[in-house]
Amino acid sequence: LAVQATPGAAQSVAPSTGQGVQFGLEGARLVDFIRFLGQFLGGAPVLREDHVPPASVSVVAPEPLGPGELRALLDLVLRPAGLEAVLRGGVSYVLPAAAPGPPLPEDAQILVWSLPQGEAQARSLAGVLERLRSDRARVLSSGRLVALADEAARVARLRPVLQALAALPPGRVPEIVPQARAQARQTARVLVLRLKSAQGGGSAPLLVLPLDWSNSLLLAGTPE
Repeated sequence: LAVQATPGAAQSVAPSTGQGVQFGLEGARLVDFIRFLGQFLGGAPVLREDHVPPASVSVVAPEPLGPGELRALLDLVLRPAGLEAVLRGGVSYVLPAAAPGPPLPEDAQILVWSLPQGEAQARSLAGVLERLRSDRARVLSSGRLVALADEAARVARLRPVLQALAALPPGRVPEIVPQARAQARQTARVLVLRLKSAQGGGSAPLLVLPLDWSNSLLLAGTPE
């Protein structure tokens, strides 16, 4: 199944080749997403809307997710919200977690991304996001899925970072390099020019992404 959604609109589901569910979802209300996802996990869960924080959910999963990954996806959006799914008598209940983490910011967004290179890539990207998130944010991973729950403005900043890292070829190692005195964008420009010059004018062998808001560089290349 292929799923597309837009903020304030109902999700549409259309047949797709292969097994599983393919997501392209932006800005759905968390409570609506929980109910929607339950359709693929045996039925919409029982929940109280006043237990669900007013967060939004976006999911990027170009490859279909199987049943186990859909359950992991549900867990990744519930845990930052201080919730958990409990099965009782064949019915799923969404309840406040026994040991919730810090509360989400008021304008929180939960972004979940499915990584093409699997669990190792998801863990690597989670490590990068941990260094760039706000103090009240949560970064989680499960299998090839990585989730960021943070202020909407911070998620918007970090989304290009996640997108760039997700598109890297296998074997690239990301690293964040703070710029104590130099400006990140200027340093990135000089570094890219030098790398291209060393390659005889071809594309740079290293991802160089300036993070102006933290005055640092995101670099990703082979260990060599």
